[in-house]
Amino acid sequence: MEVQIWYKRNPTFREDPNLTVSQICEPQFVQVVTINDMVISFDGRTLERLYQDFQGEFIPIDCINRIKNKNLNHTSMSIGDVIVAGEFYYQVSSVGFNMVKDDRIYNIQDLSQLLKQAMPNSDNHDI
Repeated sequence: MEVQIWYKRNPTFREDPNLTVSQICEPQFVQVVTINDMVISFDGRTLERLYQDFQGEFIPIDCINRIKNKNLNHTSMSIGDVIVAGEFYYQVSSVGFNMVKDDRIYNIQDLSQLLKQAMPNSDNHDI
């Protein structure tokens, strides 16, 4: 699964309960890195590990340089930043993560594929 890390350009270090998926784009957010073929568990442990890996003292120097080259005010992942795991968006909150509201419009085929991704071990009946 592809994972993207998005930092807020001008962080307030507060979570935004009204944030929607369509707002996670330039100029408000900046994509700092994409990680391919990552296994994500939806129990929060993988998200927590990503958060820890993106704290200043643990970030590889080449990644810090890429972040600085994007003219961001912070190198460490902070409250309000976003992790995108496949089709799922998580905002860093003061405790853990909040799922970001998805305000995009899908056709029925897209929804069927999303449900199959979200529940891979369930029966694969057509919707």
